[in-house]
Amino acid sequence: MMVRSEQAILQEKNIDVKVNRLLDSVDTLSSTNIDNNYSVISYRGVNELKLNLGCGTKYLNDFINIDLGLFNDNKGIIEPDIICDLEYGIPLDNESVDYILVDNVIEHLSDVYFFCEECHRVLKVGGHLRVITPHYRYHSSWHNIDHKHHFGENLVDEIVPLGFHVIQNRVYNKFIPIKPRRFFAGWYFPCVPTTIDFTLKKQDKN
Repeated sequence: MMVRSEQAILQEKNIDVKVNRLLDSVDTLSSTNIDNNYSVISYRGVNELKLNLGCGTKYLNDFINIDLGLFNDNKGIIEPDIICDLEYGIPLDNESVDYILVDNVIEHLSDVYFFCEECHRVLKVGGHLRVITPHYRYHSSWHNIDHKHHFGENLVDEIVPLGFHVIQNRVYNKFIPIKPRRFFAGWYFPCVPTTIDFTLKKQDKN
């Protein structure tokens, strides 16, 4: 559940960027170039920059965690490293990121195509984008009022033309143990699929 506070409420259409983890390797708010909404955050001297977009309560220590505000779970308040609204873009430099994780997020976004364009923009050539989202046949896709989209197996085909190469594309039932799941991966098996899970690699423009 999201928790609103004076610290978490964003100003002006939820497009201001708040940076909570100011590492020594960060140049913050250096310029404004994303539709005149975001000031860009630049990371210096980071060997591998990984983003966890729409992190919610899934805070990952080795990632820069980004989401709209504070979240509350049984462990307490979860505060992202960067607070911003991903509907307006990703507040990082072009080709500055090595890896992006998008775990059960894109179904909540209004413009999925724009969001994927932003992921492509900030990824380095050869960088990876992993997307996990519910399959439309799984009841969870329909039981959340915040879900704006319901996806099938062809989702990856809509994103690849932006300039990606498919590394892995799986549709599976997450309740099946791992070994049988591997056997069924890529098949339209009798049980209802719950999860779409694919990894893409950004291609060189040439």
